[in-house]
Amino acid sequence: MKINGIRANYVNKYYNKNINKNTNTQMRREKDKVQISDIGRKLSKIDSLNREDREKLVNEIKEKVDNGTYKIDSNKIAKKIIGHIKGEEI
Repeated sequence: MKINGIRANYVNKYYNKNINKNTNTQMRREKDKVQISDIGRKLSKIDSLNREDREKLVNEIKEKVDNGTYKIDSNKIAKKIIGHIKGEEI
């Protein structure tokens, strides 16, 4: 049985073809773009509330819960959930 060595010129030929393909695709690439959805913009506005304002709101709710005066409007919650499922605004 006779085994010939690897012919380097055949390997190089295919290797060079792959290099040319890679450089061509790299030239065609566009720059990356970032798009922020409307919901993302709204959430960023909500997040931009002052930390002190947030703490004040949280403390008010905590006081109401402790006093037993905090009331949950289940109809309002249900409407918000249904609106979210339908894709309506927050």
